[in-house]
Amino acid sequence: MSAPAAEAVRGRAAERSERYSEHRTVEEFARQLDCGELIAPNLRRRPWPLRRASRFIESLINGLPVGEVFLFPDTETGRRVVLDGNRRLAVLASFYRGWFGGEGFALTGVDPEIEGKTRRTLRYPYGGRLDEAVIPTTVLAPGSDEGRSALREVVERLHSDDAPMRPQEIRTCLHRGAFNELLGRLIEDAGWRRLYGDPGDRRDEEEEAALRFLALHNALDRYRGPMRDFLDGFMGRHRRWSATDDPPFVQQFRGAVRLLAGASARVPAGAGDGSERAPDPRILDALLCGAAHRLETGPPPDDDAVLRARERSPFGWKPRVSLPPTTRTKTPRGGGSNSPAKRSARRRTRRRFPRRNPAKPSARSAARRRSRRPRRLRGRKRQPHRKTTGTKS
Repeated sequence: MSAPAAEAVRGRAAERSERYSEHRTVEEFARQLDCGELIAPNLRRRPWPLRRASRFIESLINGLPVGEVFLFPDTETGRRVVLDGNRRLAVLASFYRGWFGGEGFALTGVDPEIEGKTRRTLRYPYGGRLDEAVIPTTVLAPGSDEGRSALREVVERLHSDDAPMRPQEIRTCLHRGAFNELLGRLIEDAGWRRLYGDPGDRRDEEEEAALRFLALHNALDRYRGPMRDFLDGFMGRHRRWSATDDPPFVQQFRGAVRLLAGASARVPAGAGDGSERAPDPRILDALLCGAAHRLETGPPPDDDAVLRARERSPFGWKPRVSLPPTTRTKTPRGGGSNSPAKRSARRRTRRRFPRRNPAKPSARSAARRRSRRPRRLRGRKRQPHRKTTGTKS
């Protein structure tokens, strides 16, 4: 992050939260990551390639300035969560452990004096320079719940230049606790997998779908919009969740999923490309909330009743695949300009772009007709045709 952007982030955070700066060495960061004092959330970011990671280690050895790291204190556990700088700290931890992407971490594409070196083989003076290198650190501590909500905008600005963080990833950083771990366990249900399909790289979207169902089913009367703030507030209020709390989130979620999964149908997909698109969140919310309400107000229906309700539903509960706007109708083999497909395309064009005055020919049509006349008659006005009759002598 650039220096002006970092100053803007500090000013925004200072309005509703406290901040202070620290200067930690690389060796201290590596030790805290190894023993668990520092939490680096798994945000499923694409890791740096080996050459870029090696250049980052070389910058620390040479004393070059590196990006600032932003931390957030977790008051429940006493540890600190990394808000910005996850991949940089992951590179440090990998270099000190000696592993990178399942292989040994040897510096590549750097100065010849440290080329191919690992942390164990990095001798004096380069090893000491790396251990004593200082990384600027800023700790953002919210003074209240309002300050915690203000940190969301801070995190969004921190990641605006790089790969932007998804909404659920931001909640994972700011609202760590038992409720966040509960969302990760709920989406491992086998019935949920039948409804949602292959997770792929959408684990954070699945956690947000589970959070959205629990929030809409239990706190719909508190919804004021937008949905992002509503989910942030619900997750913040229940971050200290325990299994004995009321309402029973686990029973609600698994009961609704079990009821819908018995119909053996996947929820219709939403917008996107490919066959493994994420389900439409609006349809998924309606199905889960409706199933949970039915289980709370009456006896659970059997699978046949669910199938009949699916057939009567307005959206059919079937995957709908719409052609993209750039798709065109293919001309059948052997068809020319007068093929049925071309004729129907011309009819659609005429209906979409009708002439203003069909009785009056366009200027282009008149010019085309004039060009077809003999050269000696092109400049003259066409005379009306006269019908002559011969006379008998």
